[in-house]
Amino acid sequence: MKVGFTALGGMGLGLAANLLKSTHDVTTYSRTRSTVGVLVAFSCGARFASSAR
Repeated sequence: MKVGFTALGGMGLGLAANLLKSTHDVTTYSRTRSTVGVLVAFSCGARFASSAR
């Protein structure tokens, strides 16, 4: 399943990580790119979107 996350705060980061562990295709966007970098660097499959659209 393809899933998109736009708010990777304390709760969103955990939710996105769990979806990645379940082998879902996750695309993320956050104004703070370092937050997204955690998922992209340590979880296989996360992608960074250049905008929320």
